[in-house]
Amino acid sequence: MRATDAAGNVGPVAGRQFDVDTTAPVVVITDGPSGTVSDPDAEISFEVDDVDAKVECRLVGDDWSADCTSPVQYPGLANGSHTFEARATDRAGNLGDVAELTWSVETLEPIPPSPSHPPEGPTRERRVHVLLRRRWCHLECSLGRR
Repeated sequence: MRATDAAGNVGPVAGRQFDVDTTAPVVVITDGPSGTVSDPDAEISFEVDDVDAKVECRLVGDDWSADCTSPVQYPGLANGSHTFEARATDRAGNLGDVAELTWSVETLEPIPPSPSHPPEGPTRERRVHVLLRRRWCHLECSLGRR
């Protein structure tokens, strides 16, 4: 680009170089809980393909947390399903797609077994029938002597 004044004098060439960035950053979740877990504390790791990008993250239902860094930790989660989401914005303002990870927390203690047919009154029967309310539990029994 050159400028010319009213007298016809031509100025030096001037220019400006710039880059056009239309590529959004990509977040990839690299580690975290999966399936059903018994630990209520979650640690999630992720990577971004643009080192200058700002990452936001959240658990679905919460607000986005700005400047999220990996690994992110969520202690003491309630029982049930949880979904972590992360997205990144680069310096040009390009917003990337949301990366997500879904898992469930199941920290419930097993429900104690209950006799399915409790005997009525005193009995000398040494067997007790129990109904287990969870598929996974460890049952220990002992009969004391008087």
